[in-house]
Amino acid sequence: MQIQKDVSTALGIPEEAIEVLCHQRGSVIAEIILKKVNSEGTGTVRSAAALADELAKQATDKNSSFRKKEVGKLAVGANIHGPIAQAMCDIISTIYESRGVDIAKCASTSDPKIAAAVAETQHRLKQQADHAMRRMFHIQLAGAFDSFHDRVVETKKKHETCRGVVLRMQHLALAGAFDMLSGRVEQLKGHRRMVQRAVRRWKKPSLQIGLDMWLEYMDIIKYEVLEEAKEQLSQQLETVKSSMDEDKESLGSAIQAEKERRVDQAQRIVQRMLHR
Repeated sequence: MQIQKDVSTALGIPEEAIEVLCHQRGSVIAEIILKKVNSEGTGTVRSAAALADELAKQATDKNSSFRKKEVGKLAVGANIHGPIAQAMCDIISTIYESRGVDIAKCASTSDPKIAAAVAETQHRLKQQADHAMRRMFHIQLAGAFDSFHDRVVETKKKHETCRGVVLRMQHLALAGAFDMLSGRVEQLKGHRRMVQRAVRRWKKPSLQIGLDMWLEYMDIIKYEVLEEAKEQLSQQLETVKSSMDEDKESLGSAIQAEKERRVDQAQRIVQRMLHR
């Protein structure tokens, strides 16, 4: 498979160390198993965990060799499910290899019954191994599907949240636009009424001229009334002033007469006292 070739080239390991559990053309998720590899020349062992970490780093690095491959260009990330599958493979392989050695020793005998029993045991062990591997792959695939399902649900929630935010923004923008439209319509109505009044005044200038003349006449009448009121007030003031002057003269003469009367009375009283 192409994904097996690209991962092998990117990690520098043989294709036999890579096992693809599930991947179809056009699929968004691929499940693979990495097995430990003995490096040629150095004799060092590259564990499956180290290979998985390196592949995860290359999957997120746009300049890595894996991202330059055909499959790597479509990759957006990598998730590591852990070394459980590799450990189970090692345990199963060790168990069946030890059993295979014992069976091989028994198969070296020339007894046909033993040979038949050995063949039957080998077939049974092979079926058990295949069944165990299928169960392990099924569990691994189920975990990958659960992870994919959770990611899809989370993505849908994010889409719904984004949709709600966008709808609220659109609602606010629409409300603002409607308010602006309403204000503009009211402004245009005001302008239309003003233009209509101006047109009516232009169509009937005689009425406007008559109104202006009547207003001017009313101003003149008001001015004349004020002038007449001023003249009447000034006449009343003059009358009051003259009457006050007359009252003042009469009061002065009355005071002088009372003064003379009291002086004369005082003189008579003094003479009478002296006469006694």
